[in-house]
Amino acid sequence: MGFTMSIFIANLAFEEAAMLQQAKLATLIAFVLAVFLGVVIFRVFVREFEDGVGP
Repeated sequence: MGFTMSIFIANLAFEEAAMLQQAKLATLIAFVLAVFLGVVIFRVFVREFEDGVGP
């Protein structure tokens, strides 16, 4: 939902095509990076709890 809302806000904010494309690309990159980091962090914590090392 956050990804689509960001694209919607970018469409409202930028009328120039080049700026709109940059905003969409930046949003896509941020979304993919957030998913990747979330998966990595989740796997690290799950591994720690499975080994009994977690807090």
